[in-house]
Formats: sequence, structure tokens, C-alpha cells
Amino acid sequence: MTERTWTVYGLIDPRQPRDIRYVGITIDPRRREGEHRRVQDKGNRRLVTWESAARVDAISLLALPLEVHRTLDSAQDGERWWIRELREDYGCDLLNLNNGGAWNSTKCGPKSAITRARISATLAKHVEDRRAKILQGVRRPAARAAHLAANCSPEKRAKLSAAHLGRPKSPEHRAKISVALKGRVPWNKRVEERS
Repeated sequence: MTERTWTVYGLIDPRQPRDIRYVGITIDPRRREGEHRRVQDKGNRRLVTWESAARVDAISLLALPLEVHRTLDSAQDGERWWIRELREDYGCDLLNLNNGGAWNSTKCGPKSAITRARISATLAKHVEDRRAKILQGVRRPAARAAHLAANCSPEKRAKLSAAHLGRPKSPEHRAKISVALKGRVPWNKRVEERS
């Protein structure tokens, strides 16, 4: 079994390889580098702005490994040291929000049985709520029709109609259409009455 290691990394723009702009900790540097490319960190606006600008310019940011540690505590100390060193001694304009060591260890690694049970209960409640809302919409066809009318433009309706034109309907579907249309005046009879 491979021993888990923690990597302190510096995020750089390949156009300016001497300027480290962000220091972080990760277990998997390649995965974390990809996450920075997809702009995942929504809590740090300056970092997101920098990452987004790199994406617009079609530049892939690089996670440069600075140190490897065997424990999280040691890696957090290393992260704090690098942030302090780069800010104070080298004058780097780091995009870190704090001075390091605030890595959230709950993102990875096994979760306790209590935590798993809480997550499961929350997800189950969410699924039940969602099912109830769906069934409520199915049981209230007038509300569903109003929702469709408000959220489906004429252009979208025309596209849906063209997509379904000529598609064969099952006997069950044809029977449902027949029941729904019973008692209605056909469209061509309404035209004759108006003229």
C-alpha cells in the first residue's frame, strides 16, 4: 500500500514562470492542477479572476510541487512557511486569502459512520422532497400547463413539434390522446363557425 503524502504546491502562469501566484496543499497535484483549470474555488474572487483570465488566453496554469510531507500538520506548516517567505522575502502578490494551514481535510479521506449517516439522511430527505414536487406537478395538470406556457417560447414549441412530427405513437399513447380530446370541437370545425 502506498503511503499518503501531502504536497505543498505553487500555482504559476507559464508565461511568467518565476511568479508564484498561489500556494496550496493537495494529495494529488495533477488532479488539483485540473481543478484550478476548471475554476472550482468560488470563495476567492481574485484567484478565480486570474484563473478565468488564463482560460480566456488558452493558458494552462501549472501546479509546481514545492515540498512533499508525510503528515497534514507538517504540510500545513510548510504551506505557511512558503506563503510567508514568498510574500515577505520575495514580494510575490499571492492570491491566497489567508496565511495558510487552513486546508479542509474533510474533502478527502474516509468519513466517520456518523458523518456518512448524516449525509445519507440529508440526501434521502432531498430525494423525498423532489419526488413530492414532481408528483404534485403531475397531479395538477392545469398548473403544469401554465408552467409550460410561461416557460416554453413559441420557437421552442415549433422545434419540439418538428422533432416529434412523424414519430409513431404507441397504442397506449393514442388511447390517452383520444380520451383527452373527447368532447372538444375539432380545429377545422371552429374555423367554419367563425366564417
